[in-house]
Amino acid sequence: MRKNEIDFREIPDLFLRSRLILKGYLSGIHEVPYKGSSAEFSQYREYVLGDDFSKLDWKAYLRSGKYYVKESDDETNAGMLFLLDSSASMKFAGKFEYAKTLVFLFAYVCAKQNDIFSYAIFSDSLKAYRKTGTGRSAIFEAARDIASAEALGGTEMLKSLEKVFEKTKESSFVFLITDMGDDEEGIIDAMAGMRVRRHDSIIFRLSSRREESRELLDRASLRDVETGAISQGGGYSERMDAINERNGRIEREALSRGIDYNHVYIEDGFDSPLSKFFSRRMK
Repeated sequence: MRKNEIDFREIPDLFLRSRLILKGYLSGIHEVPYKGSSAEFSQYREYVLGDDFSKLDWKAYLRSGKYYVKESDDETNAGMLFLLDSSASMKFAGKFEYAKTLVFLFAYVCAKQNDIFSYAIFSDSLKAYRKTGTGRSAIFEAARDIASAEALGGTEMLKSLEKVFEKTKESSFVFLITDMGDDEEGIIDAMAGMRVRRHDSIIFRLSSRREESRELLDRASLRDVETGAISQGGGYSERMDAINERNGRIEREALSRGIDYNHVYIEDGFDSPLSKFFSRRMK
């Protein structure tokens, strides 16, 4: 987390968290304000520092690589689907609190723009699924469901994903927020399948640097995700090599399948991961 960035854990209210995070992020996206035009987005103009962030159309940004604000009531067609992994492994080091904030942050932007969005909360079972309407009730329902969610249950979440994907017919931006605690191949296959169905698949994989600390790794056992075998041996450097190898393997496989993959360390806060994400969309 950067020196002057807000520690979201000190703010219990999801609304206030989101407003402060967005205020800090949007204040830095243009060092030199300017106006422009685009034939492709004739109903939009480019974002100028000081514009109301509720008019920022981030779906237009995801398509074009530029920040636009709406100048009419025309809407982009793609929907937004947010998938929140609530398995027990997400409880470690505050990953789940970060995940809830990130999901609500995106949902809050959608609600401010009167965009319809869907969200699901799940682990080895589907705990909540809702396709919202528009207006104030949509975001208050989301706040209630997300704030009350707990990190419980196993990491075998593919059946839950399949249930949600069966309900997702229209072209959508599909955001999965998870620590990929188990079966990364199955998760990537599921998200790549949505890509084949003309959805835009996006993964935010959350980690904590505490998971890579010498103190933890020196006393923890490691499980081989392919064989299930438990290993008690190996020193810190060997265990870090195994973690780095897995991290690299997951990233390579996700990117090769057309998934927008973002590996986030929660200690980095929100500004840096959001900037990297949107920069990736510009390429």
